[in-house]
Amino acid sequence: MIEVTMTTPDALKVISEAVRKWEGDVLFGAGTVLDPETAQNDILAGAQFIVSPTLKP
Repeated sequence: MIEVTMTTPDALKVISEAVRKWEGDVLFGAGTVLDPETAQNDILAGAQFIVSPTLKP
């Protein structure tokens, strides 16, 4: 399980390429997700989980 924080340069590209390369062997997710739009983009890039410092239902 690996979390790529959204503060990482080109985080969406990192997630997308990592999921393609290690799909089935490693679970990749996105961290430091601060809004719904970022979460949606992460999921579209292939993130399999989302980590957020806060929750606003």
